[in-house]
Amino acid sequence: MPNAPRFRVATATAAARARCDDHIAVARRDDGVVLALADGAGNDERGGQLARWLVDELSARASAAKNLPSADTLARWCEELDAQWFATGTGGESTVVVACVDGSRVWGASAGDSGAWLVHSGDYEELTSEQRRRPLVGQGRSTVLAFGPVQYQGVLLLATDGLLKYAPEQKIRHLATDANVSVAAAKLVDVARTVSGGLHDDVAVVVCRRAE
Repeated sequence: MPNAPRFRVATATAAARARCDDHIAVARRDDGVVLALADGAGNDERGGQLARWLVDELSARASAAKNLPSADTLARWCEELDAQWFATGTGGESTVVVACVDGSRVWGASAGDSGAWLVHSGDYEELTSEQRRRPLVGQGRSTVLAFGPVQYQGVLLLATDGLLKYAPEQKIRHLATDANVSVAAAKLVDVARTVSGGLHDDVAVVVCRRAE
């Protein structure tokens, strides 16, 4: 596929305590990229296990699909995984954000309080602004809402509330647009730190921009 879109993607996670319950998976395809992020809730190891399973399952489904999945398909997948996990009786809860990017558009689905932003031209668009915060994935009754497609411009940022809740919006927007996505991801984790260098909560970030 000679005209396949190319993207620069960087991820970063950091633990507030001994174990990080925020997880990320990236599925690169010839026709685009699929990014999945989840935040295991309640400082519960079962939530972290669910978060890891969610992103891995979403990445596997996206990699195996014939075409990039639609926003509605992503939402359906998340709800199917919610029901599947609940049926195991394992327990645990998690947020989820999953986003697809092709050469010109971005779309996805989410539930909880993790988020997806498009940052561009000194401003940003919160793609997940209409998502349902409760119930979280894992209880078998989560409502996962689709978003987009919208025009893809600037930088796509996915992040858990460990960043979005504890770092100023203006700083997040500024750091996300660093031309080096790896630097951007690392700096975004650091801006959520306290004066002593600790974190209020686990942090996970994904920074994605179109390769020039």
